[in-house]
Amino acid sequence: KFLNIFKLLLICFALYIAYKGQIDFTQHRVNEAIIKYLIAGAIFIITFPIYSIKEQEYKIPLYLEILYLVIIMLVGFYLRVYELNIRPFGLENDEAGGMVSVVKNFWVGQHPIYAYVSELSYKIFGYNRIGLRAQGVMMGMIAIPAMYFALRSVFNVRIAMIVTIIFTFLRWNLHYSRSGHGTILMIVAETLAIYFILKAIQKRDKLTYFMAGLTTGLCWYGLLTGWLVIIMPVAYFAAKELTSKDFLKKNMIGIIVFSLGFWVFASQHIHNFFISKNIYFKRIGEVSVFGQVGLERQSNPAIGIVENTKNVLLMFNHIGDNRQRNSGGQPYEPTIDFVSSMFFAIGFIYSIYYSRYYLFFILIMLFFSQASGSIFSIEAPSAMRAIGTMIPVIFFIAITVDKIWIAIRRVVRMKLEKIVFPILIAIPLFFIVNDNYSQYFKRWVGGFDELATAAGMYSEKLGKSYRIYLYTSLYYPG
Repeated sequence: KFLNIFKLLLICFALYIAYKGQIDFTQHRVNEAIIKYLIAGAIFIITFPIYSIKEQEYKIPLYLEILYLVIIMLVGFYLRVYELNIRPFGLENDEAGGMVSVVKNFWVGQHPIYAYVSELSYKIFGYNRIGLRAQGVMMGMIAIPAMYFALRSVFNVRIAMIVTIIFTFLRWNLHYSRSGHGTILMIVAETLAIYFILKAIQKRDKLTYFMAGLTTGLCWYGLLTGWLVIIMPVAYFAAKELTSKDFLKKNMIGIIVFSLGFWVFASQHIHNFFISKNIYFKRIGEVSVFGQVGLERQSNPAIGIVENTKNVLLMFNHIGDNRQRNSGGQPYEPTIDFVSSMFFAIGFIYSIYYSRYYLFFILIMLFFSQASGSIFSIEAPSAMRAIGTMIPVIFFIAITVDKIWIAIRRVVRMKLEKIVFPILIAIPLFFIVNDNYSQYFKRWVGGFDELATAAGMYSEKLGKSYRIYLYTSLYYPG
């Protein structure tokens, strides 16, 4: 018992160091912050090495789990519909552009499935601001239980409960769950993909392999970085073949079934690619470090990639996106809240160290594949182009929360677990929930084309008998 108490004290000390590191980040002392986080991560690694046997825990009754899901869904729904018509007031240009594409029936590109979600939303709510944003609400609501069960399958019910609350309130997620931007489909598809991929690795049955391939293919209908989600399972298969004799031979049927599931969705894009490459890659020349614009800004793309990688890795704790439309925050504000950023950084370091184990390997592969959307962009860090990192970020947070909980329960034992668990939820979640709620609902975040939106609404009121000439002093390329 003395050793368990000592480990708990070490974890508390590591969290204190991480707290001081995050304070350093807020004061732009980046090198000092990184050193402190490395120390905190090392303490977690030493204190809790990987064990193959799961600890016995007090089982939460099924009715409490169902009650929790009902409550978190109701809370999530409220967060996604409260002041939906006015917060934000402006219709961001990609939202409006997507609406025009659907209304005018010339939707093209890599998001055709989302066009059907849009059509459903407009059929129910009409062609208005609510109809536009309700599609994000629908997808955002699906993401909540998807994330809960993904976390539950990897960790346990308690960790899934805690971290799903963080996911539900996370400003970054909430922003896209209240938007008409098709990016939200990426969050849903990627959450389902990681759930079924990890399940397939554990169960190795044909149905789960098929669903893993199917949901990986579904990621191709989100942002273009969704195409890179396939790297995660392929890299795992390749690594296992190198480290385990005859892995591919023993799992060939499962891999074939995975490929068939993947082909269901991916085949349409592969077909369209050979019809017109511009459907998918036209914007690369405009926003990539390899494009003409990128070369003008950075004569050596390699230097730009290195700098962008640093910026993307720091966007969660230090300086985030400078454009409000990409994360729902103020310019240069960290992409996630103070406490969550502490948990993320520790879990990220822990996962890199233990990346020889399949869970951590997959999370790291997924993180960097999705970060590439911002790493290879001239706009790094971009919380929108790197939206796919949100899912591994949530899992990194869960890893840290899991280790904290193990340290506590080894000291309090199972008898006191029912008393300690609610307290464990309440203390960190109070700060996380309050921070995210305040950032989104208790302040005004500009930068969402408010003036253009107001001009459009006024023009509509004037009617079709008026001819409107609108001149703007700002130009947004894209």
